Amino acid sequence: MPAKTRYCGHCGARVQANDTHCMDCGRELLPSTPPQAEAAPPSPPQPTIEMSQEPLSLPPSVESEASADSLVSWGRAISILYAISGIVTMVLAFSFGSSGQGELAIGIAGAGIGQIIAGAWLQSLHNAAAVNLRMLGRQTEALEALARRTQ
Repeated sequence: MPAKTRYCGHCGARVQANDTHCMDCGRELLPSTPPQAEAAPPSPPQPTIEMSQEPLSLPPSVESEASADSLVSWGRAISILYAISGIVTMVLAFSFGSSGQGELAIGIAGAGIGQIIAGAWLQSLHNAAAVNLRMLGRQTEALEALARRTQ
């Protein structure tokens, strides 16, 4: 392995790696040090995250079970009223039909069937709304529990 060439720190003359004095100016050579790796650039500052000290504001608690049960009760009441009125209308249709007024009986029967269908449809809407209200209540409770754990 060939000897590395260095330079005198005073006069700049070329000297051998194992020389202790410069041959041109006679000065003592400083021991060679391996070249330093360039210093790593400073890392960029880390972003700061400001946390609010205020508690999380959640929507007001929904009385989910009571509200959902109330909604189902109203839905049942309305659909029962529609069913009763539909049955009464059907009875009227049969009574008009037996008296010889067939066209009127068919119209009344159609209205009765429509009322029964409307009542069933309202009941299904109310049941779906009650399920959604219960789910909303559970989600609200879960969010409140999560907020309490993170505080």
